[in-house]
Amino acid sequence: MRHYVIGGLKVASEMDLPELKPVPPSDTPDISIVAGCVPEVLTSGVPITRRLQIGETGFQFTKENIARYLCLNDRVVIIDNGLGGTPAEIRLYLYSSVFAIIQHKKCRLPLHASAVGYKRRAYAFAGDSGAGKSTLAAALFQRDLELISDDLGVLEQDGSTGYYEFHPGQPYLKLWKDTASFFNYDTAELVKDPRGISKYHCQLKNEFVATPRPLHAIFFLTRTAGKPYVSPVSPKEGVTLLVKNIYRIRFALHVGTFPYQFDHCAKIAQSIPLFRYHRPWCLDAIERSLEPVLSRIEALA
Repeated sequence: MRHYVIGGLKVASEMDLPELKPVPPSDTPDISIVAGCVPEVLTSGVPITRRLQIGETGFQFTKENIARYLCLNDRVVIIDNGLGGTPAEIRLYLYSSVFAIIQHKKCRLPLHASAVGYKRRAYAFAGDSGAGKSTLAAALFQRDLELISDDLGVLEQDGSTGYYEFHPGQPYLKLWKDTASFFNYDTAELVKDPRGISKYHCQLKNEFVATPRPLHAIFFLTRTAGKPYVSPVSPKEGVTLLVKNIYRIRFALHVGTFPYQFDHCAKIAQSIPLFRYHRPWCLDAIERSLEPVLSRIEALA
């Protein structure tokens, strides 16, 4: 078995998971991944959507023409690769949908956000797809901040301190071709996105933070045509924005843990500073747009 960590989960896998950072073996992995046969219909399962069935002991997720995934007791994931997916495609839906369901069932909070570290604290950037979360992470990394997340991390409340920690996701940047070139990455040396879109994976395993950082602030990305600036967000508005950026929120609704996720969002909105980061959404403006957010991070540190 090979051993990895993703979103705070210790993973032991029969499959090679090259996108993840290897870690020393654990006698008590949170998730074990094995290959096997997965039935088309889950015994005692209830169809939730055309892809998801939930039963008494686990759930089954099917991605058409890719693979079937059966998770038992939130601890063992059996992958049936008989639907024709490539290894990269199979891993893509393992990392996204399957792990998201597991995180939701564990009542943890997967957040659609990039994150950087400064003075051993995490600063997250949430926003819609296309808002530039990965671009911003790449730009701040070039300003010597730590890389924690590209576009997905998991928040978990520390039982002893009450603080929320941001657990790193996959240790690579996913950048559009023009963005990768802008930051001087040679796309010929990068991994093409398995979905067939013009995105490239910049493997930066050694540069990414491997351990969680206390979450110190969240910035919600907002488009502006004028000068970039940062404005505070009230806790009431913050709850709405946080809920909007829960990763795969429909799964929380399907498995019945949304009340816990909402409670997490309310606690976070009351306990840490929240901001809107207004900036132009174009590459040419990225460097000159960083000063307001860098100044704010420095002031909070």
